[in-house]
Amino acid sequence: MLKKHGDVLEKEFPYFLDILFILIESGVEIFQAIEIYCSMNIFKEESEFISSLKCMCTQIKMGKNKLIAIRELKNSHSTQAVENWINAICQSKEQGGGLSQLFQLQSKLLWEERFCTAEKKAQQTSLLLFIPLLFIIFPSTLFIIFLPLLTE
Repeated sequence: MLKKHGDVLEKEFPYFLDILFILIESGVEIFQAIEIYCSMNIFKEESEFISSLKCMCTQIKMGKNKLIAIRELKNSHSTQAVENWINAICQSKEQGGGLSQLFQLQSKLLWEERFCTAEKKAQQTSLLLFIPLLFIIFPSTLFIIFLPLLTE
């Protein structure tokens, strides 16, 4: 289950950062942007990450400190990308500063990492396809070609 959750988060997080970047660039505050993303329901089923974001937004509406609420989110989702994102938000809230360019850069890095992973898997697949070719298809082709010669 944990591996599946990490895979879903790995696929969803770059989309999340892209949409967050667009919303923040349009002038929406970070926590309002998170609420908007949660209400968009981009993916068919709600992931654990989205439900955690909704829970965080609800806690903030009920009066919980924003930094405490987002740090609690960090405890439940311990991937490096989420930790970097949460640290950036906390640093921005404590010291002041813009987040949109940082989110855009982080999203770009995550997309590049995702494409590199896909390329590695594609290369491994081509190698795995070569094994049946070598041991099944090639001998059967030789058998079909040389069987008539052997029977004469």
